[in-house]
Amino acid sequence: RQQGTAFKYASKDLRADRSLALAAVEKDGNSLQFASEKLRADPEIVAAAVGQKGTALKHAALGLRSDSAMVLAAVRQDGNALEWAGEALRRDTAIVCEAVQQNGNAVRFASEDLRATPCIVLSAVRQTGNALEHSALVADRDVVLAAVSQSGAALRHASSNFKADPQ
Repeated sequence: RQQGTAFKYASKDLRADRSLALAAVEKDGNSLQFASEKLRADPEIVAAAVGQKGTALKHAALGLRSDSAMVLAAVRQDGNALEWAGEALRRDTAIVCEAVQQNGNAVRFASEDLRATPCIVLSAVRQTGNALEHSALVADRDVVLAAVSQSGAALRHASSNFKADPQ
């Protein structure tokens, strides 16, 4: 119970013990990967794991990766958890907005249509200018200016006509 990472060395029976699994994921969300298959589908265990480490979502049962409340909790902790969300949730504007507000680079895991949606991309580049790299809006003046204002290095991802623009 001291270290969540020690959970990986526990016997198969102990890794199926709900109280031990809960204690482990509360210390280290990534310990979810060592829990039994049944526990990786347990909403309380997974919620504790993603609350501690959002990207632990990758170890959750597929059904929970498509649960909007679970994914929302995960992306609020780490926007990059969007990578392991179900496909439908990577197309969900509210989920993607939360993810890119937490980590602008999470836009790379959004659906193609949301990577071309100005409000999503603006939110991403205002948080992390280099998120422009993952956007379909590299030729949109407002998006490029917001990205470059956040990080001058974002200019390298902009359309070539902006690279000669003095503004």
